[in-house]
Amino acid sequence: MEPPKLPPDEAKRLRVLEGLAVLDTPPEQQFDDIVRIAAQICRAPIALISLVDSQRQWFKARYGIDASETGRDVSFCGHAINQRELFEVPDSSKDARFADNPLVVGPPHVRFYAGFPLVTGSDQAIGTLCVIDHEPRELSDEEREALGALARQAIRNFESRRIIPLVHKFESFLDHSPAAIVFKDGGGRFTHVNRTFCSWMALPAAEILGKTSAQLHSEDDAIAFGELDREIAATGKLVRGENTISFPDGETRRVSSIKFPLFGTEGKVEEVASIHSDITKQHEAEAALQRAQRMDVLGQLTGGISHDFNNLLTVVQGNLELVRSSPLSDDADARLAKALDALDRGRSLVRHLLSFARRQALRPEATSVAGVVHQVLNLFERTVRGNIALDVAIDRDLPLAFVDAGQLESAVLNLLLNSQDAMPDGGTLRIRAARDDDPK
Repeated sequence: MEPPKLPPDEAKRLRVLEGLAVLDTPPEQQFDDIVRIAAQICRAPIALISLVDSQRQWFKARYGIDASETGRDVSFCGHAINQRELFEVPDSSKDARFADNPLVVGPPHVRFYAGFPLVTGSDQAIGTLCVIDHEPRELSDEEREALGALARQAIRNFESRRIIPLVHKFESFLDHSPAAIVFKDGGGRFTHVNRTFCSWMALPAAEILGKTSAQLHSEDDAIAFGELDREIAATGKLVRGENTISFPDGETRRVSSIKFPLFGTEGKVEEVASIHSDITKQHEAEAALQRAQRMDVLGQLTGGISHDFNNLLTVVQGNLELVRSSPLSDDADARLAKALDALDRGRSLVRHLLSFARRQALRPEATSVAGVVHQVLNLFERTVRGNIALDVAIDRDLPLAFVDAGQLESAVLNLLLNSQDAMPDGGTLRIRAARDDDPK
């Protein structure tokens, strides 16, 4: 007897079998139940779930027989896998294809065979669900229908072996993603959330699922999310965006979001998925870069103005010195002294501006801290608000400090101005300058 002809896509079918990883595996209750029910419904002494490879047929589940495999060249199932419907042999002793088959003429004396091919979703037959009898017979229509239903259940069980690992991978991907991933149904209710989103919300998944954004977010955020979800469900389009969102864990995050529809089998949008990435640090870095760029431009502008202003002061000073060289009344001489003093202050301002613009190097020198603080206070007292009282205590015998006097003036003035801004309701501003002999 010639062995059954191999199907043209044998190599592909064998790869499917290898992918399912079911050959030579221990018994499983779900398959054992199927063959037992098949034998009972079809009133057959033997029922098998048989997997066929290139050399043999191996029984994943068996009922009424001890053997675990046979050679493919004598297998009835080798013929059945070439079909896409029930393969039925009423009396093998009268079928020329099995005239010399040892399974017919000797134990187990297969005289009747009926097998449904187990066909995967990729249209690959990997084996059969079959019933066998020692006497010739035929199945009734009800038995054929029942055997077909059990065969479909068997193939679903097999294919689940591929789906379950994919599900595990999908769940692992969701839970270990640094992005927050959520799914919502048509009513805006959360149907799945990953660990990152749970940590943002400071809630376990059980307290999030079934709720809506209105129950988890601020009113403004919830309204915005709801409108966007409805738009995506209606248009079926992907939407990208950025928002600053406050979360119950106390954090305010800058979030980059991608929202897109999930379509069902009928092509309708069933859910809306969202992937939210925390870009707070990136956003802060970009803002800092923009501020640095603005300061650089401002510094360049300040430097240019300072040089021009310094040139004007030089002209003014030259003319004032010429005037001072002429005889003046006491009153005029006093006024001229004030003008020259104001000019010195103008030059000091230019130095400050040039330092800010980074166009003038720092010039540290021995500086009287008390003197600098008093100079700044003379200026600040003219601008301080009336509801703020100054309490000044400065040691006169402070040692000199090796600093840039202009930078020290700017630092002290900034402290005073910031302190005033921090006291909108007024109060007492205490200024102290003292020597610390035990610095920490």
